[in-house]
Amino acid sequence: MVDNLAGIPDLETIYVVTNDKFAADFQAWSERYRSRHPEFKFKIINDGSTSDEDKLGAIGDINFVVSRENLSQSSLLIVAGDNLFTKSLANFVECARGTDATVAVYDVGAVLSLLTTYLAAGNNPDQPGRFVQWLYTRKPINTFQIKGKWLDIGSKETLENADAILAKIKM
Repeated sequence: MVDNLAGIPDLETIYVVTNDKFAADFQAWSERYRSRHPEFKFKIINDGSTSDEDKLGAIGDINFVVSRENLSQSSLLIVAGDNLFTKSLANFVECARGTDATVAVYDVGAVLSLLTTYLAAGNNPDQPGRFVQWLYTRKPINTFQIKGKWLDIGSKETLENADAILAKIKM
């Protein structure tokens, strides 16, 4: 997925949020990756969770990183780690920069207070689609069709399916 961030202008830092169990693994991975791709700067964020019972969820993790790293005034591209893309996301970012709409996967800084409001109301902290469903009644939202394949890895079966799709593309 990180390879598809190449070519995005002004990309300064890639924040990777993970649980306590995998934080060291992601740190080691980021150092290896950066040795081959020095244009990328990573910051691995341990959300402190150690089980399903204390995890923050996808929306909770976004809120945690944006608050902790003081990113509320930043333009952000947020991509779930269980998503794979076969094409660059540069066109998406270009389109998002050309609109005044609040786009949850692009400009969380503009909706940080809404993230907090959403979570405080007891809404689902782990499904970003639920946040967008809630958000569209409050703020303008635009859509963008991603070129290539967009694969969501939610289980062993979908990972195996993604491997098969990616193997065909690389042929």
